[in-house]
Amino acid sequence: MRRRRDFNHELVLKGAWSGWIRVLAISLGIACLANADPPQGASVEVGGLIELADQPGSMEFEVVTEDDGIRNGPEYRGSTIYVPNGVDGPAPAVVVVPGYRSREVSIKAWGPFLASHGFVTMTIGTNRLAAFPFERGTALLDAIETLRIENHRSGSPLEGRIDLSRIAVAGWSMGGGGAQHAAARDSRIAAVVAFCPWHDGLKIDHESPLLVIAGETDFLARPEKHARRHFESVADPTPRLYFEVRRAGHWVANDPDQARGEVGRAVLAWLKLHLERDRRFDDVLDVKPPSAVRYERRPSDEGERNGEDQMPVESVESR
Repeated sequence: MRRRRDFNHELVLKGAWSGWIRVLAISLGIACLANADPPQGASVEVGGLIELADQPGSMEFEVVTEDDGIRNGPEYRGSTIYVPNGVDGPAPAVVVVPGYRSREVSIKAWGPFLASHGFVTMTIGTNRLAAFPFERGTALLDAIETLRIENHRSGSPLEGRIDLSRIAVAGWSMGGGGAQHAAARDSRIAAVVAFCPWHDGLKIDHESPLLVIAGETDFLARPEKHARRHFESVADPTPRLYFEVRRAGHWVANDPDQARGEVGRAVLAWLKLHLERDRRFDDVLDVKPPSAVRYERRPSDEGERNGEDQMPVESVESR
């Protein structure tokens, strides 16, 4: 049976929040914005967006799995799909894959967070825990195929609820490398988020806007050998953002609450800008988070990043 989110039920999942706490936190945050000083370098309006992006959103969501009749793709191992309620029209979607020898639960905190902000979010596992990045990219592409099929299937919990022209991929560690491989293989992917990504030495280039999050003290995937190579491998004029968190390790991006919510803010703003085309979040991304030891956007010129000559994202409808 499809599970609807219940404010009186404690979710056994790191990074999930009960509804009454979320509503209270957001209400207090909005009430305080008028009296709070905006972050350094930000206007009052941008400061308000930053405050709201630092925490879970206000949307209710439901959780569906293969037990509800959802397709279980052959290239990945199980999934959990968080579907926001009350979205005006079909919603954008994000698919997230874990890293080497890690299970789906390691990245599940992104499901409730992104769904509460209006994104259909699908977290998946892999057929082999030891799968390398290319295989994880294949898993992401197969998960997108599931979203496409379920969006069209009569009677599916996802029927008509996903905008297939606005799908992003994300991954942690070797899953971050997998997200890069998926975008390189399918130009219809609208955005990429790579969490502490592992670089496998293969050439990766694509035109999907790329956000890379790294940890300064990550000794498993050292930023200079991995995250920076991912960032540098994608050429201008593709929009890119590199966010390296001070004194943070390999697990810094497994939960949006990391770095006092600044990790979640960066990811949410990136997806709001590139999936929802909400240009207000371009200004949010221009503000360097206090936790950042290195923060770099390319192209640096806003006109180049948001030029009207950029090609529209092609729908995956024709897959």
